[in-house]
Amino acid sequence: VTHSGLENNDDEDGNDEKGSALTLRLSQLFKEAKVDEKVLPADIKEAFLAGRVGVEVIMNFLLAFKAPASRLLMSASTMMRDRLLMNPVFLRTLAIEIGVGVGATVFAQAQQRGEKFREQIDFVIADLSIVVAANIA
Repeated sequence: VTHSGLENNDDEDGNDEKGSALTLRLSQLFKEAKVDEKVLPADIKEAFLAGRVGVEVIMNFLLAFKAPASRLLMSASTMMRDRLLMNPVFLRTLAIEIGVGVGATVFAQAQQRGEKFREQIDFVIADLSIVVAANIA
């Protein structure tokens, strides 16, 4: 409150201008990407407008949203969505880790089980599922 008894709104005006600029920038990004702004989850939009996340996160969202596989993962789990937003090559990295893990596991199981590999395929599949789950987590 100032001496005249009126509230000092300088900070609020500055925040309003900043919020308007961020809202405009957000709209521009979605327009350039030819994606409807309504697909952006409310929590991400709120974090961007509050300055908690930057333009990179919005750009990563737009890139991930355009790919069907990552769009599906983002809609299925907020954990996967957040990992994709922070690391745009997450799916590629995950695929490599799973591929190497599955290959190494199959090779080790084949060496260990020898002739009984096909008979004990259920144990091999159980091992493989653990490898995949561990890589995803």
